[in-house]
Amino acid sequence: MPEALTAIIILILGTAFLKIFLILSILRYGLGLKDSGFGIVIAALSIVISLLMISPYLPLDKFLSGETISYQTLKTLLTPYIERADVVQAESQLRALLQSQAKVATAQGVVADFDPFIMKLTAYVITEIKAASEIGLKLLIPFILIDLLVAHILALINITTLSAYLVSLPLKLLLFLSVDGWGLIVSKLVTIARNMG
Repeated sequence: MPEALTAIIILILGTAFLKIFLILSILRYGLGLKDSGFGIVIAALSIVISLLMISPYLPLDKFLSGETISYQTLKTLLTPYIERADVVQAESQLRALLQSQAKVATAQGVVADFDPFIMKLTAYVITEIKAASEIGLKLLIPFILIDLLVAHILALINITTLSAYLVSLPLKLLLFLSVDGWGLIVSKLVTIARNMG
């Protein structure tokens, strides 16, 4: 695999990008913006916020200038960032899985040698996905309540020709914008990343 591609994959997995992207994607579905071209905005915002979070650990000027960063250098630079996360539980689960696979590999006559950085990276990704799912669920609750309320009101007044989606979308956007939803979410994501560890 080319070194540049490896670096990009590790940057996606080893930074807060995955967590931020998942949280914002869940928010996007909660708001009802799943059919629009809003995915690019979510990806761009995720990249910008994750670059902001990783900037103390990674020389972004070197990476963004097009210079090639080796796997070893990236591994050295990202290890302190990954180790800030609480990956102990995920790492122990992963270690048990890898030990069982090592037994299978040994039974087949293959030597199983696992890179400790890849193990930590995998544990970090599992932890980030779990945290993103928990945060995303908390974000979905008010939007689900609005959907249920609109559907119930439309059923009570016997309007079956009007889609509940068409009525709830403006209400959800109004609620989100009235509480400065973007500002709150971005500041919360940055705070979570700064307090990680």
